[in-house]
Amino acid sequence: MTLLEDRPAPVADPDLRWRWIWLGAGVVAVLLALLVVGTGSSPTGSSSTTASSGSSVPTEVAPVPVGKGAPALGRSAPTVRTAPRVVGAPSAAGPADSARIVKTGQVELVVGRSDVSRTVAAVQAVVLAARGYVSDSITSESGSAPTATTTFRVPVGSFEGVLAQVRAVRGATVTSTRTSGQDVTGAYADTQAQIQSLTAARSRFLAILAQARTIAETLSVQQRVDDVQGQIDQLQAQRRVLAGSSDLSTLTVDVTAEGGQERRTGGLAEAWSRARQGFASGIEALVAHSGRAAVVLLVVAVLLGLARLVRRRLT
Repeated sequence: MTLLEDRPAPVADPDLRWRWIWLGAGVVAVLLALLVVGTGSSPTGSSSTTASSGSSVPTEVAPVPVGKGAPALGRSAPTVRTAPRVVGAPSAAGPADSARIVKTGQVELVVGRSDVSRTVAAVQAVVLAARGYVSDSITSESGSAPTATTTFRVPVGSFEGVLAQVRAVRGATVTSTRTSGQDVTGAYADTQAQIQSLTAARSRFLAILAQARTIAETLSVQQRVDDVQGQIDQLQAQRRVLAGSSDLSTLTVDVTAEGGQERRTGGLAEAWSRARQGFASGIEALVAHSGRAAVVLLVVAVLLGLARLVRRRLT
C-alpha cells in the first residue's frame, strides 16, 4: 500500500495532447467543408416540365377515387394512365408542326456620308413590302460619319428574298453578311405533344371532380387539376415563343457612312470597352464562385480560434 502511494503519477505529454486537439479540429473542419460543398452543389428548386427534347411528362397520375366503393383517402387508389409520349414525335396539330427554323441575319452596308437616311428608308421599304416590320432602330448623327442600326422582323418564308434585296440596295457597299439558322421543329412538336397529354389528363380529372361527394375528395382532385393546368399554361407560353421566333426571322442592318466603319470596328475606344466588359465579367465570376470558399474559410477560422482558446486555458 505504501509503494503504490509513493509512486509518482504519470505526467501527460503536452505535445501529444495538442496533436490530438489539432487532429480533431482538422477532422471537424474537413467534415464541415464537405457538408457545405455537398449542400451547395445539390440542385435546388422544384422540377418543372420544359420544352426541351429531353423533358418528360408523367404518364400516369393517381386521382382520388369517388363514388361507391372508393377506398379511404389514406389508401392507394387506382391510377389514371395517359398515352405514352414519344419525345420529338410530330403531333397531330397539322401542318403548323412542319419544319420550323429560327433564322437570323446581319448585313453591314457602307454608303456615302449623306446617304445613310436614304439607305435606311430603302431597306425599310423592302421589309415592309414583305410584310415585315421594324422592331428596333438606333441612329447616330454625331460626328462626320453618321450610322444607323435597324432590326427587322421578317416572315421566315421571305427571309432569303429580303436579304438579297437589302444587299442589292443602290449606292450601298456590302462589307459583311452573317446568317444562321436553328431547327426547333423537335422542340415545338415535343411541347405540343406534352400539351395534348396534359389536356387529356385534365379532362379525366375534371370528370372525377364532377363525381366527388366529400370535401376531402373535392379538394384533393381540384389540387391535381390546378397542377396540371399550371403545366399546360407554362408549355403553351413556351410554344408561343417557339412559334413566334420560327414564324418571323430577325434581320439586323447596319448602315455606316464612308470613313466611319474604322471607328466602329476598332480603335482605342472599342478596346477600352472590351477591357471593361472583360473586367466586369471576371469580377462577377469571382463573386459567384467565392461563396463556398468563404464559408469553408470561416469554419476553419472559427475552429482555429477555439483551438487557441483551449490551448491558452490548458497552459
